[in-house]
Amino acid sequence: MRFSWRNPKPSAILILDAAGSDLIQELCGNWSTQVLDREKISIPVLLATLVRGRRSMREYQNSYIRRTNPRIVITLIDNDMYFLTIKKIFPTITTIAIQNGIRANYAPRAKHGFFSLLANTESPSCDYYCVFNNRVGEQIGHVVQTTPVIAGSIKNNQFRSKSAPVQPFSIAFVSQHPPRCIPDSSEGIYFENSFVPDRDFYEADFLVANYLAGFSSERGFKFIICGKRDQGFNCEYEIFSETIGDRQWTYAPRAYDYSTYETLDAANLVVSIDSTLGYEFFARGKRTAFFSVRGTLISKLLGMRIDELNFGWPVEMASRGPFWTNIPSESEYDRVLNYLTTVDDGEWSREIGKYTKDLMVFDQGNTVIRGLLHRLGAKFIEQEPNHA
Repeated sequence: MRFSWRNPKPSAILILDAAGSDLIQELCGNWSTQVLDREKISIPVLLATLVRGRRSMREYQNSYIRRTNPRIVITLIDNDMYFLTIKKIFPTITTIAIQNGIRANYAPRAKHGFFSLLANTESPSCDYYCVFNNRVGEQIGHVVQTTPVIAGSIKNNQFRSKSAPVQPFSIAFVSQHPPRCIPDSSEGIYFENSFVPDRDFYEADFLVANYLAGFSSERGFKFIICGKRDQGFNCEYEIFSETIGDRQWTYAPRAYDYSTYETLDAANLVVSIDSTLGYEFFARGKRTAFFSVRGTLISKLLGMRIDELNFGWPVEMASRGPFWTNIPSESEYDRVLNYLTTVDDGEWSREIGKYTKDLMVFDQGNTVIRGLLHRLGAKFIEQEPNHA
């Protein structure tokens, strides 16, 4: 937690929170913006909150909004329950949530899944909820009072391809490693009250990586693991190294905001279990395999059906298809990869067209969200933008 003596001034748009604020600011043109950074406390706002007899972060944020008096409050943290109460407190402000990840009902704490939290939030609402696809729009519309806007992924839409895949043929696997060392971890994921330790939740990642290393070695392909974490986090490299053994592979840790996108963009084929990145690159037209086996493995472990980890959720999809499988079987993996390495570009383009509206929309340049902001008509205020 940091502190600042800067006193926020009125702005047309207030961005909640610092996470993803740079992406949102790119969409706001010359309109004045400020960022309500919950890790950088404004002392004048804090004092005003305390004078009102309030001592919570919720009340601090309310005070910040009163001080900035924005026309629009917008966030990329769409699973923030506080944000979904702003409309009730400040009915004249337009609120916009932008989806930044797949929304399902599991979490690191019991009964803290997204939909469980919504069920315990009184009248969650926002004016517009920008979502990845049609089906999520329908799903969100049932639990949040809002107007869904089908916009795809803001970060994916902003990224522009810089390079064509090069030889030799390369397969890039999207790691979803957590920010902790799995062998030493006592943490995990809850499905309501049912606990799955890290070593079991992420077992799918290591099974698939091991298979891909062998598949690539047999065919003379280059195998890349696209790291979730940066170079300073050694646990990710070490556990995949132990899993893969002596076979050849390349580790590409996250280096900066778009380094992961650049790594996947340069690959010939992307493999994902259930990551947002997998759906993003599928929407871009990249040949993408989904080995969505985590749900099957965890369902067996818990003795209960976990559908939200299956391919395409919340869409009800078959357990197997041309480029996906929920079945943890090497013959299934072979089937999918043989299809993706032999299908011609025209057929692949037609196959993508059957699913993108329900899986992930691609809107290069974020024209949908830019158009929404333009229609809302936030005005530029003649002042230096304050990013306290």
